[in-house]
Amino acid sequence: MTSACDNTDSVFNFSKDLIEQSVSYDAAFAGSLSFTAPQEWTATSDSEWLAVEPDHGEAGAYTVELKLDRNTSTAPRTAHVKLVCGDESLTVSVTQTGAPENPEDAPYAPDRFVKSIVWGFESDYLPEHHRQDCESLFFSYDDQMRVTRIDENWLDLSGGYNGDTTCWVEFDYSGKEGSILMSFKPYYGATETSTAEAFLGDGGFVTSISHGSEGVMFVEREGNKVKNVSVVYQSDKEIKQEFICITYDESGKMILWEEEGHEKTFEYSRNYTQPNINLDLNFLSLADPNSNPMSLFLLGLCGRFGNVMIEQRTSGMSHTIPSGYDDRTPGRHHYKGTFTDISEDAYCILEKDSRNCPSRIIWRQNVEEWSFEYDYVVSEDGSYAIDEDTRKQERTGNIIGHHDKFFEIEYMDSAQ
Repeated sequence: MTSACDNTDSVFNFSKDLIEQSVSYDAAFAGSLSFTAPQEWTATSDSEWLAVEPDHGEAGAYTVELKLDRNTSTAPRTAHVKLVCGDESLTVSVTQTGAPENPEDAPYAPDRFVKSIVWGFESDYLPEHHRQDCESLFFSYDDQMRVTRIDENWLDLSGGYNGDTTCWVEFDYSGKEGSILMSFKPYYGATETSTAEAFLGDGGFVTSISHGSEGVMFVEREGNKVKNVSVVYQSDKEIKQEFICITYDESGKMILWEEEGHEKTFEYSRNYTQPNINLDLNFLSLADPNSNPMSLFLLGLCGRFGNVMIEQRTSGMSHTIPSGYDDRTPGRHHYKGTFTDISEDAYCILEKDSRNCPSRIIWRQNVEEWSFEYDYVVSEDGSYAIDEDTRKQERTGNIIGHHDKFFEIEYMDSAQ
């Protein structure tokens, strides 16, 4: 609805369904309000869970978006936005329903379906690798809005697809209740297909995937933790190795990623709230840069559906000082130098389409310069050893460039 904001016409003349509206507990978007203001204006929310963007402006035409946080309480709640332009004002009220007491009763009606995801790496500090070879994921659905197949292809640098599907996974929901049958071409160059069965727990989460072949991954869930477990079968002996553990808080946000001796923590921004879509794009934010995105099916397709994007990722991994020795004469020497390294820390750059859905997710890691120094001792026979007590390293503060992992997302409005 468009309204004139001046001293003669009606101000903010929106329809009643925009002024007083009720939305679902997991809604991320309560619509937009368009108007033309002849002078300065402001928009103020009385609750933290209802954001207004933009919230002020000079004279001109504007579209104000109302964005919501998920209601994790079972009780409904109401917030108000007050629009003021000159001497005129209008209050918009938004009532959000309470969350279901039983997670299994939670309705799920995605607004849009992910058609494809292209992912890859970009670098501005290595010009010859400005945009490396990418991969593409294509999604197929059934008439109940369930993903039935994911095809994964290489995307060449010229922007065209190379034709052959490098690997794929299919989902069959016709088996017993609480499980999904899967068949897939598990890796590039595989000549045979594999099968597996995913078992679902409360809320539709994958709890485990039973598979009899070598090197398969499956998911275990304990309380508020989800574990991806690597299972290797060697003869009659089964070897299990836990390599990822994800921890959630009470609101469902992923807060900790533990992997092989180091951990990553996450920060969220309420400005990245998004409407329901049929994939959990938070998992894209968590995925290791070297991991195969085919593993999306483990958490993204049969797990939670988040509505807040991760903004920062901080890692506890330490850097290793490179070794260098410029003096090989016997005795104690001091070595000092610099090196560049891709930071383990990363931050999210999010681009959204006209319907407020993420169209491009960029995980940017800074390429940083580090200084280091240490003493080393050269023996008479020419051997040497580093004095570990003298090892030092620190960031110089110089950013050499950026290394990006990106995801480009295309949607469709029906499960075709």
